[in-house]
Amino acid sequence: MKNLAVKQNRSVQERLLKTMTAIAQAEAGKTVLAVSHAGALSQFLLALGLEKKMTFFPSNCCVLEFHYEADQFDLVRFIDTLEEKIINL
Repeated sequence: MKNLAVKQNRSVQERLLKTMTAIAQAEAGKTVLAVSHAGALSQFLLALGLEKKMTFFPSNCCVLEFHYEADQFDLVRFIDTLEEKIINL
């Protein structure tokens, strides 16, 4: 990720992916809000293999919007509340 100095932590990534997948499957067809800090968000993005597509740095207070379908997360929007910008992906 651009300007992202985050050490990959495979164990954290696996736990986040497992948990988020379980939530998405249990709440299929619903809108779900999951709240976390920037470090966990960064690890989740790394777990999804999105680091090469990222042009932003997830910070605390940001919003990442995902769609989940066919066992896959799709990042569709990044909202940076600190910089007051929205990036549709």
